[in-house]
Amino acid sequence: MPTPKDSPREQNATLTGKQFFPHLIAQPFHHGLVIVFTLAIIMSLFSAGVSLLRGKHYVHDDQATPVPSGGSLEAAGGLLVESAESTQA
Repeated sequence: MPTPKDSPREQNATLTGKQFFPHLIAQPFHHGLVIVFTLAIIMSLFSAGVSLLRGKHYVHDDQATPVPSGGSLEAAGGLLVESAESTQA
């Protein structure tokens, strides 16, 4: 395997200089950046579209009505409602 000592002086200066490596990686680095930013734009547009399809903005009600202490709640169709027994008392 050749070492820097075995190579000619001009070649050694080229390889260790400030121009060779930046020019060597510039094109692949640019290509990678194009791919990454293109994917970022696509994902942003996709998430914006999904957000628009989701519907109106939901605001959680922090001031929800408390459950009366004497009443009991039953599940009816996924909602909690007061049972008939507790409303008659």
